[in-house]
Amino acid sequence: MNWDSLFRLNQVAIALVDNDIDSAKQINEQLFKYLSHDSPDSLSISLWQAKRSISFYKGNYEDAIQSNLEYLKIAKKNGDTSKMIDALIVYGTINYYTNAYESAIKQIKESIQLTLASSVPNRFASSPYNTLGAIYNSMNKRDSAIYYYKKSVEFIEGDSSDESQYMRALIYANLGALYILNEELDLAIKYLELGISFNKISNRNSGLAFCSNKLGELYLRKGEFDKAYEHIKMADSLAKFSATFELQKDNKYTLLKYYLHKENNQVALKHLSEFNLLIDSVIADKTSKNIQEFQTKYEVEKKEAELELVNEKATNLSLANKTKDLYIAIIMVVSAIIAISLLAIYYSVKNKRKLVQMDLKVKENQLDEMMAIQESNTYSAMLKGQEKERERIAQDLHDRLGGTLAALKLSLRRPENSVGKEDLAIVDEAVNEVRSIAHNLSSGLLQKYGLNEALLQLKQTIERTSGIQLKVYLHQDIALLDQTAILGLYRIVQELVSNTLKHANASEISVQTNSDGNTFNLIYEDNGKGFNPKEVKQGIGLENIKARVKKMNGSLHVDAEKGRGSIFIIELNQKS
Repeated sequence: MNWDSLFRLNQVAIALVDNDIDSAKQINEQLFKYLSHDSPDSLSISLWQAKRSISFYKGNYEDAIQSNLEYLKIAKKNGDTSKMIDALIVYGTINYYTNAYESAIKQIKESIQLTLASSVPNRFASSPYNTLGAIYNSMNKRDSAIYYYKKSVEFIEGDSSDESQYMRALIYANLGALYILNEELDLAIKYLELGISFNKISNRNSGLAFCSNKLGELYLRKGEFDKAYEHIKMADSLAKFSATFELQKDNKYTLLKYYLHKENNQVALKHLSEFNLLIDSVIADKTSKNIQEFQTKYEVEKKEAELELVNEKATNLSLANKTKDLYIAIIMVVSAIIAISLLAIYYSVKNKRKLVQMDLKVKENQLDEMMAIQESNTYSAMLKGQEKERERIAQDLHDRLGGTLAALKLSLRRPENSVGKEDLAIVDEAVNEVRSIAHNLSSGLLQKYGLNEALLQLKQTIERTSGIQLKVYLHQDIALLDQTAILGLYRIVQELVSNTLKHANASEISVQTNSDGNTFNLIYEDNGKGFNPKEVKQGIGLENIKARVKKMNGSLHVDAEKGRGSIFIIELNQKS
């Protein structure tokens, strides 16, 4: 067997991980078929390293942990400190990706201590410091994140090795993304462009896609659409080579925002559909339990190795002094009996505590369910009450005030009343205004003519009374929506229009409906001053909208930022 040839082929697989991960996986799986008990450790550890990287970037963290465990065994067997450090960093990185931040920080700091205490080159400390920066960034501790990113760069200053170029690509991309969050856009551009340069040197398509997508998002916010499109298209062409779900999803979302800004709603809807497919096609990673199990397995194997060492020493001692060995054996047996007794008591108490905790958890779940039902009933009653009150006010306006104005008009037209045509026109306008308000409040127009006609009537009213342009793009085939959904959607649009008039300082509103027979979408957008959804107070208007969407078993997506308007997307299943 030519082990060197197999090793070189596996190095090709490692090089393909960033650019063609499926080909890398295929090569690596074929090479494992040639692995045997007499394979050199250098080949074995290389194969496990490649398999670990492929599993990690594919999002299969369970396989990545198992591969890392095999990698670590060989590294410890050969006393290879640099690879032991690498294995610790990978454990920390997987914990970071599964949001186990405290465990991740502990493991990364252990790798740093081992690095600084050993004779490995300084550049080995760059990777764990970069990972610490990413962890603290995810914990929203951005000052700490910046400190660790810059600390990471210090360890590769003046180093032109491939590993250092690769690290620079990672660090500058991370710094660029962080400065976007800090609203320091000039610094963000600087580091993202550096990230693109070093990713090109390292031939990392996934890194290039990430930096290009972030630059596209940044220029989109600045209103520089040509630059934004250039970077977004670059990212889109590269993202398909990446197995990272988040990268593909983020790029589709940036494309969606670009075409919405360009008012190309047809293309925007295409990318919205692709964005939703990406989300729906991937089940959220539930690997925290698996990670804990494999870490426990690692700890158990480490304890077993320590126990084997103790047994070996005990054997040597027994050869020197059998009597002493007998005493030790007796002490060990007595200790074992005591330990078993204590463990039995401990587990008995622990199991009782678990039963109590489980009982409390069941009661908490029952209480949460009752609260959720109560909240749903409360909102339902509130919405019904609001609808009744609207109908009552509409009836009063139409029958009482409308009737009074009609009588006033007839009275003014009598020959003995010298009233001019202009005065009668004012009364006519008042009658029409009362009729329009009554129609908007009442659901009768919806029941008689449907949602599209009601929205067109609302458009005329808004443009006549407020001066704001209301663009309406309506899908004709919405017959599968029931009356409850139609009324709910109309009330939601009224609520959104009211919020825009009160708060947004907008000059234009767009309402668009779409249906493919299975799914109905309503997209509402204004070009006002926007808002931060995390900062806005939860007023009765927004709560009404959420309650109505929930009652229709639909989903609500809010895309808003200060300075660039607001978008609300409501999605209903027409066959549910």
